[in-house]
Amino acid sequence: MSQNAHADTNQIEYEYEDPAVYELYERECAKSGAEVVLPRPAYAAR
Repeated sequence: MSQNAHADTNQIEYEYEDPAVYELYERECAKSGAEVVLPRPAYAAR
């Protein structure tokens, strides 16, 4: 298991996710006219 996932789940912390995930989230919210209030993660260096 990678170090950036919780030992007991398959969850990936925001700072370790692919930045494309947040970009997709923004686009999908925009399609519905929803305002994004979740701040952009401070991504870890890869």
